[in-house]
Amino acid sequence: MRKVFSLLMILCLVLTGCSKKKESGEGSEAGGPEVVTLIANVPDTTESKIYELFSAFKTEVETNSGGLVMIELQTEEVKSGKEIESIIDEKIDLTVLNKSILVEANPFLEMFDSWFLFLDYEHYRIAMDDKVGDIMFKEIGTNTGLKVLGSLYEDSKVFNVRGYAGLTLPEHFEPIDLGVKSSEVSVAEAKTLGASAVVIVPNNTYRYLAERIINGYDAYLKDIRADKYYEMTDTIINSNHVFDFSFIVMNQTKWDSFSVEQKDAVQTAILHLEESYDAYIQAERAELINFYKGYGLAIDELEKETFFYAYQDLYRGNIEYTSTWNTEYYERILRLGINLLNEREEAKDKVLSGQ
Repeated sequence: MRKVFSLLMILCLVLTGCSKKKESGEGSEAGGPEVVTLIANVPDTTESKIYELFSAFKTEVETNSGGLVMIELQTEEVKSGKEIESIIDEKIDLTVLNKSILVEANPFLEMFDSWFLFLDYEHYRIAMDDKVGDIMFKEIGTNTGLKVLGSLYEDSKVFNVRGYAGLTLPEHFEPIDLGVKSSEVSVAEAKTLGASAVVIVPNNTYRYLAERIINGYDAYLKDIRADKYYEMTDTIINSNHVFDFSFIVMNQTKWDSFSVEQKDAVQTAILHLEESYDAYIQAERAELINFYKGYGLAIDELEKETFFYAYQDLYRGNIEYTSTWNTEYYERILRLGINLLNEREEAKDKVLSGQ
């Protein structure tokens, strides 16, 4: 009887120990990391293409992590001004924040609103994927308490003008009265373009165009359609002189709790999300260009290299315009742009020489 009682006691202790180990979340049977569920906020409706892209991200993470990272997608709109707080407070674990939301804590982000900082999309993506991107992501994380996992291209600005076409060089812009914000930087940027700067109230841009107070304006390609500027103009100069982008961010504490394998699964899926998201935006922009063409607008291109160098001269010669910039980031982005131009020139020479 005593032997039976002793065996029962031992069995009880063993079961209790196993139960405690399981309850404490000390991992799987093999002692591996525990399953983690991320609440990811998607910045669109469940019927949208963006939700579809995040669904693919969810599937990839869950598959590649072997089920150790599960993702719950939600589309609830986060209250304006509370975006960062909602992640810090762990109401959501992962979301997309536009760079404008992070400017207050990271003033250097203002530099990305400057004209012709990037040559084009390729230059932008190279910079974001380069060492400068890694350092910048870490600085944003330090200043906000967030883990920045990647960036998503949202749109880029173009010039929308009336009465003129073939504007490819600065001297061609002389007849353009360009509507700009009331700031020294905006006026200087317009003059470097070759245009006359007309300070306006942005909310009245359509009226200014209609009344011919201005005959040019710069805007994101999406906004030209949303605000119907195309009704008052006849040419879009596909300059892509300012890039808008967002950051994919996560709660830093939760990220730090991940195993190496869990982090790798998430980070690899982030790279694929960047690619698919950017491709979607590029396709959307192509559709918009076709829409404007269908409406009767001409689509022109700039001599980007000429403008790229002209604006670097502007920024280097006016420290007051760049007081909030991170010089290290700027210099690195500039070098990447020059390297890209040199590579393209070498490729062109090889084609011309028949190599």
